[in-house]
Amino acid sequence: LQRDEKTRMKEQALNKSQQMLEEDVTRFDTFLQANDAKAHKAMKVAEEKTKEKQERMQKIKQMKQQISAIQSEISKNKEQKEECIKYKEFLDKLTPQEWKDKQIDLKKERRRKRREDYVNSRTAKINKRMQADLDA
Repeated sequence: LQRDEKTRMKEQALNKSQQMLEEDVTRFDTFLQANDAKAHKAMKVAEEKTKEKQERMQKIKQMKQQISAIQSEISKNKEQKEECIKYKEFLDKLTPQEWKDKQIDLKKERRRKRREDYVNSRTAKINKRMQADLDA
């Protein structure tokens, strides 16, 4: 009887140990699955970040190329401007003073005429409005 009792106790202890072992295995499997999911998520995030970084680097490269092209164009335009200034100075030296004076006078006359035309047109509009108010 004592043997049966000891055997039963050992079986119960063995069953309890086996149950605890199964629970540990289940918890460990759950831990491994969670860890695996976290690792996959971390890999996905890392891949996305790498892709974003590559896209930003590509955009930076394109912008640097655009800046370089614009700087080149600016430099070319500056050279053209300097050349034009030299030609203008040369032509100014060749141009007689009387012709320059005449051009200045023509420019003043055109400006005076434009001003006079503007004043006349505004005056006509105002007179027309006043006449319409008087007729009403």
